[in-house]
Amino acid sequence: MSSVYSAAVSRIRASAEVANRLGQVNVAPPASHSSSSSSANGVSMRQESMLLPVSSPQHGTAQAQVMYMESGQMQNMSITVGL
Repeated sequence: MSSVYSAAVSRIRASAEVANRLGQVNVAPPASHSSSSSSANGVSMRQESMLLPVSSPQHGTAQAQVMYMESGQMQNMSITVGL
């Protein structure tokens, strides 16, 4: 799996908000995944997005949307977990 997937899983499992709402969760491999990369004026840019099934014995299945962008030295990851 990609480093983005691994980082997203770690962040979801470590989230106090997710734990408060769902309890302990399992994160499955991506249900969908897309990525793109480009380079302009010597600056590389990479984007990745994925939907991850998140399951909880107490609350069933939720979905996490992961958006990752890397441009030069900057990195940004946004994760939204919806029930």
